[in-house]
Amino acid sequence: MPARLATFIGLRAVAGLVAMGVLFVPARVLSEASRREVIAFAGLAAGLWATLVSHAAASGDIKIMALDFVHVVAISVWSGGLLAFLVVAFPAVREERALGAMAWRFSLTALTCVAVLVTTGTLQSLDRLVILEDLYETPYGIALLAKIVMLIGLVGLGALNLLVWGPRLRRGVAARTGLLRGTMTETALFAGVFVATSFLTALAPPRYASAAAFDETQRVDGVRVELLMPTTNPGRNRYVVRVYQGLVPVTNAEKVSLRYTMVEHDMGEQELVAQQRAPGEYVAEGSPTAMFGTWKVLAIVRIPARLDVRALFTVPITNTAGQTAQVIPIATYNVIVFAEPGQPLAGAPIGLNIVVIDQKGDPVKGKAVRATFSGPSTQGPIDAKEDPNTLGPGRYRIDIPALDAGQWKITLAIANEGTGTYTLDVSK
Repeated sequence: MPARLATFIGLRAVAGLVAMGVLFVPARVLSEASRREVIAFAGLAAGLWATLVSHAAASGDIKIMALDFVHVVAISVWSGGLLAFLVVAFPAVREERALGAMAWRFSLTALTCVAVLVTTGTLQSLDRLVILEDLYETPYGIALLAKIVMLIGLVGLGALNLLVWGPRLRRGVAARTGLLRGTMTETALFAGVFVATSFLTALAPPRYASAAAFDETQRVDGVRVELLMPTTNPGRNRYVVRVYQGLVPVTNAEKVSLRYTMVEHDMGEQELVAQQRAPGEYVAEGSPTAMFGTWKVLAIVRIPARLDVRALFTVPITNTAGQTAQVIPIATYNVIVFAEPGQPLAGAPIGLNIVVIDQKGDPVKGKAVRATFSGPSTQGPIDAKEDPNTLGPGRYRIDIPALDAGQWKITLAIANEGTGTYTLDVSK
């Protein structure tokens, strides 16, 4: 268990022990008013530590953490008050009208807690769920749905106590048994709510299920298609497609392909075919999104005995990788250059991918591109290879066997039209 998690869980336990221990402090040492204040403070502290080990804390969003804290406090007040009402009030209050008045006061408190729970729970669900179908197509959503159903049952029982048993008691009508039965049922339902909450804590919400730079889910004709990319930098990337029908991964797809087109410029259409790596998870690698801008990625899943499932994703490609993606003006062209791998190592092969576009943003084909090197050691000139069928239109590649560690200045020449310099840092 991580030290931070263990510390917060320990502090939460200490707060709970303080809240219980203060009940046994003699009245001459601690007044009744002070006792209530200490218990309230310890309860709030326990709620805070609970929030700090929750999914809300993992999100790093102060607003979400505040919502979670208020949610925890509200359900603690409601469930704790209900248990106290059952264990303390029923045995201590024998007069029917007094018990009815107490039920009325507690019902008002419970209604306030319900309003807070509905508000904070809805806002948190909107943050943690991707689509509405997540409620019944993901383990987290099913646990959340079970919790919602039990809370609805609790509200119904609370309304029965407020509108039926409570008024009867206040009129002096014998209704203690009905109120007791309803309160015991509420307590049992709360136990179920806490079990569902434990599952919610253990399961990852759909929105936080990965740390990918791009993660989007679409539901098409009853099939969930999720596209994940570890980076949104131009250059070589890994494209992961997860395909599910309900909770069941689709393992029998005949073909899963990805087709790439650029919004801003006509870079043609390229296709990658993904291979199944795990049940329902298909992976493709390549560099179709080699240029900055907005790309449309069409995922096509071919499943036997049904029409192809098509999910269209919009992926923004930006330059956040430093040296691995640079735009170099050469003559009348803009040249985008990125290295593979993104962090080149000394003594290892390095690939330079080059995209040449004209002033209209269209790819430029049929150019002679040559690279000359200046750096820590000697490296002869290398001519770029052009293969539109494999690399795509306007794309060139330079394969470098190896370079020594240090900074290299690579001069790129496009025929006799002009040159530009690309800077490459090679690590040891």
